[in-house]
Amino acid sequence: MTSAGWLGPDGAGRLTGPALLLRGIAFTIISGMGSSAFDIGAAARRLTQRWEERSERVEQRRREARVWASQLAATLGAADPTVEKIVGFGSTFETWRRYREDSDIDLGVVGGDRQRLSALVPPGPFEVSLVELDLQPESFTAPVLQNGVVLYERR
Repeated sequence: MTSAGWLGPDGAGRLTGPALLLRGIAFTIISGMGSSAFDIGAAARRLTQRWEERSERVEQRRREARVWASQLAATLGAADPTVEKIVGFGSTFETWRRYREDSDIDLGVVGGDRQRLSALVPPGPFEVSLVELDLQPESFTAPVLQNGVVLYERR
């Protein structure tokens, strides 16, 4: 990626990601030290590299969270015969949502005993939120069931 494209605004004319950060750094340094003391191209390359490395770490964690959630859903479904379906939703599964390194795993459960299922969630690298979809309003459950990822379904 070239620094010219990287420094440009998004489609709405806003600076994004590291470009916004770089703008603030460049202004501070240039106004305080003179433009000859700062190589904006080198700074842009360093920030771009850091941004890309961080983005890859975050995406790797998202992939690991999905695998962990799939395994957990299979375990929960097998342990409680009243579970009908487990759906992964939220930023871990919905790629248009921003995922952070500290994002949790949201699992919507149809059927099942929430207390029993909660007790079966082992300690692990991810925080898990179990949501009883049977008890939620349709305005919540409809998008979860439409956009979520079915991880377990009783046959």
